[in-house]
Amino acid sequence: MLTDWVLIARLAQELRDRFGGARVDDAGILPDGRIGLMLRQRGARDLLVFDLYASPPLVTVEAGELGISVEPGFVRALARSLQGMLLDDAVARRYDRLVRMSFVARSRFGVGERLELYIELVPRFGNAVLVKDERVITALKEFAPADNPRRSIQAGKPYQLPPLPASVRTLSEYPSESVLETFARLRSQQVLRAGNERVAARRHNLLKRLAARERKLRDEVAALSEKRETAAGRDALRMEGDEIFANLHDLTPAEREAAKERAAQIFARYKKLGKSLPHIEARERELLASGEAIDTLRWETERAADDDLDAVEEAARAVLGVGEIGRAHV
Repeated sequence: MLTDWVLIARLAQELRDRFGGARVDDAGILPDGRIGLMLRQRGARDLLVFDLYASPPLVTVEAGELGISVEPGFVRALARSLQGMLLDDAVARRYDRLVRMSFVARSRFGVGERLELYIELVPRFGNAVLVKDERVITALKEFAPADNPRRSIQAGKPYQLPPLPASVRTLSEYPSESVLETFARLRSQQVLRAGNERVAARRHNLLKRLAARERKLRDEVAALSEKRETAAGRDALRMEGDEIFANLHDLTPAEREAAKERAAQIFARYKKLGKSLPHIEARERELLASGEAIDTLRWETERAADDDLDAVEEAARAVLGVGEIGRAHV
């Protein structure tokens, strides 16, 4: 979905109409990394969520609670600054995808405080900046002039608005539903797509691990085949040893002792090869069974429903091991 300044202006209007006068209970970060403001109004609590790194950046109203984990610096400062304040206004900047949310607090002595939360909803450059008296208190992304020659965002420095685009793009069609509803639907689509992509990645990585294990099995089968051929030719060793003993009478005493030692080594090799055959056969049967299991797992991995992939991964543990399955998750 594309956004333009007119759509963002409608968003600001909706925020102003729906949450004007709402009190900030808290600010925090959701498990997926999005930033949320808990707003209370007429006994009801709504979570206003900013997904500034989505494409496009989104503002949604959701049910739920904020996390209780330690918050990063920006969110912690946001909560400390805005708690108890009222949302006084929300306006969009003309020709720009930027919303300024104004929060006010008044003491019983009539002394007021005003903070501005600038929500920059530009794709790939989303940001949130908290400002007091036109100076930055904190920002989600801070950067110095060396990082961005067009503007800088630094705590304690004056807040610089983003430069207006050289050309203004206006969409020819706008959703008939509210912008918040449109963004909520878009968010649901993104979550579904991300879930499908994660499942596809898990499926791909599991197939990759199965293929790697199959290559290892093939290599071991080839090595066992060579050992089997060597063991099958052990009769030549027995014949060589027998021949040595048959010709001992033609040798000198010194040569005879060396020949006996040589024959003993040959017969030892002959016996060792004979004993290895049952082990080779047993291992070949194990490898054959593992290969069949991998074929079955590959078939199941390719065809299993998304909800059944956990069961396939669990079944694969017997073949791939815990470590291999762990790497298959994304």
